[in-house]
Amino acid sequence: MVRLAERLLAADEQNEASYRAAAHLCYYAVYHLVARYFGLDPSDYAAARHEIIRDVLKKTLPGPGVPQYVILARRSLPTLWRLRVLADYHLNKDFSADDADQSLADAQRIFAAA
Repeated sequence: MVRLAERLLAADEQNEASYRAAAHLCYYAVYHLVARYFGLDPSDYAAARHEIIRDVLKKTLPGPGVPQYVILARRSLPTLWRLRVLADYHLNKDFSADDADQSLADAQRIFAAA
């Protein structure tokens, strides 16, 4: 998903739809990575609801045995989620290249540590 977001944002012709799609992809890539870390199946919506993932991640404190990517996700997932909600549901509000770039940079940093 992150690779597709990279391609969308590297394309010659970019527009707000590609920015929104990239942010969506980045959030879900990190969401799935974190869900798997906690042993949750994202296809089981009742067990892996977004707020559950965010809450469990928020309670996971940095320490021995906690992978660096989880620590990075703990810091970045709230912003990725906020940008994804803006991208997916608030079509009447602008969504900029900077918003998409922030989502991509956060996801790349997390996946580089995974």
